[in-house]
Amino acid sequence: LAGDATLDDEDEGPPSPWQSGWRAVLVLVGCLALLAAAVASYWPVKGFNMQVGGMFMDDVMIQRNAVVTNHDMDWKRLWRTDYWGLEMFDPN
Repeated sequence: LAGDATLDDEDEGPPSPWQSGWRAVLVLVGCLALLAAAVASYWPVKGFNMQVGGMFMDDVMIQRNAVVTNHDMDWKRLWRTDYWGLEMFDPN
């Protein structure tokens, strides 16, 4: 009986190229499906314009923030104000 077990192990051998080829194809199809799902989920964002499409609750304040809208960078004001352009510290 012990000899039969060793013969069965030798009969199996390495997988044929046909079997390993199908595994590669399945992995490739799975990766392509995952990529397609990722692209499809972000596709609507491609044509969305926030300026026309609608504002979120704090977009108006951000557009009024001089640090965000000015072409000149005021580093002192940047460190002094928050994201919406309001003073973070009491000036008094």
